[in-house]
Amino acid sequence: MERIESSPRADWAVDAVRRAVQGLPLGAARDVLHGRWLGHPLHPVLVQFPIGAWVSAAVLDVLPGHRRAARVLVGAGLAGAAPGALAGWTDWAELRRPQQRVGLVHAAANVVGVACYAASFAARCRGRHGRGKIWGIVGLTAIGAGGAIGGHLAYRQAAGANHAEEVAALVEPGWHDLGEVAVLPEGRPAQGWIGEVPVVIVRLADDEVRVLAARCSHLGGPLAEGAIVDGCVRCPWHDSTFRLTDGWNVTGPATAPQPAFETRVVEGRLEARLPARPRTGEGPATEASEDDILEQLLRQHARIRRLFAQTLAADGETKRRSFDELRGLLAVHEAAEEMVLRPVAERVAGKDEVEARNAEESRANEALAELEGLDVHSEAFDTRLVAFQRAVEDHARHEEREEFPAIRARCDIEDRRSMGRRLRMAERMAPTHPHPTAAGSTAAQWTAGPFTALMDRARDAFRGSATS
Repeated sequence: MERIESSPRADWAVDAVRRAVQGLPLGAARDVLHGRWLGHPLHPVLVQFPIGAWVSAAVLDVLPGHRRAARVLVGAGLAGAAPGALAGWTDWAELRRPQQRVGLVHAAANVVGVACYAASFAARCRGRHGRGKIWGIVGLTAIGAGGAIGGHLAYRQAAGANHAEEVAALVEPGWHDLGEVAVLPEGRPAQGWIGEVPVVIVRLADDEVRVLAARCSHLGGPLAEGAIVDGCVRCPWHDSTFRLTDGWNVTGPATAPQPAFETRVVEGRLEARLPARPRTGEGPATEASEDDILEQLLRQHARIRRLFAQTLAADGETKRRSFDELRGLLAVHEAAEEMVLRPVAERVAGKDEVEARNAEESRANEALAELEGLDVHSEAFDTRLVAFQRAVEDHARHEEREEFPAIRARCDIEDRRSMGRRLRMAERMAPTHPHPTAAGSTAAQWTAGPFTALMDRARDAFRGSATS
């Protein structure tokens, strides 16, 4: 594999295929294929189906009386191979050159395997089952070789890995000095260091300062050399964009968010730290653990309140963007609460409390759907937004005064951390637009949520690409 990584002999083919893949008119579907909405590459998920079908067919081939079932499985594997291949090629086109060289061999082995299975399926359909089995064995061998090369690509060359994952382990707890604020350029990224970890520092027009880890989670690209666009920093290597406020990956190919630091200014000097995380090893975890579901929800409540104020005070396109961010946060927040928080709250706070909160969220979802259909610049929009703000604030107060204390009293920090991790997973699967038919029901959110979320996020991505 090392020889393939370093050999330029096939670079002409790499360049030709890369141009062809990048030239496909995929639009916002490219981020869907990257798996940005999923939180990690989609390709490994999609290829499980054809591989599983073909392995199952191979097992049935050694058993008598299962010819028809084996043929169906071979055909199903062929049908499922195309989406996985498309996702794989989409990822491959954004890799570094040594990874692309190995990836091309990985793809070639898989193409041979698919061709063998196509021949196997054709032979089986003509009644030549012996020949179909032989082609199946050859195809499975080729697919196995491709899988081994794919393992090298993923585990040795770190294609698809989160290249910012180690930041939390490398940065020491507490505040770190990053120099004088006055010398920072306004509106442009600057390079800084916290120990051995590079960070990108951005001073905004209102003298707010944002700090993110500087190595892009996609392939370690230098964000400090990137551009600032609409409150995000764009990686100069492959154009992944990350929101400055929290590091969220707004566009791919990055599938993981960027570690974001808390900041403060002390006597004119900037200091930054990572948000508090639970300690590993000896000693108890802190109550302010980042994983604690209650701490996460309280931070979201604070952000929702800020977005209401920003939307009401803004005008023009800024107002539209603020409301879109508010709408998305509220939709995800409420759906994830119903999926994770409410089942526990029913045990510790009672069914009546949960039904009251779910009813409030159902009404809020309907109101949010109405607001989404209005012109943000109209007087009717502002009137309804103010009324909606009061309803949301009342709901948040009920949660903070009644539901959250019951959970804090009955669930220890480890339970709340476990719930917090499930909340993050649920947020990845939650819709970003209001869906009143599913609101207020945990079962409906888990059943319909992932499908509506996929459609919502594709809709958001298409809309973003259309307006960018």
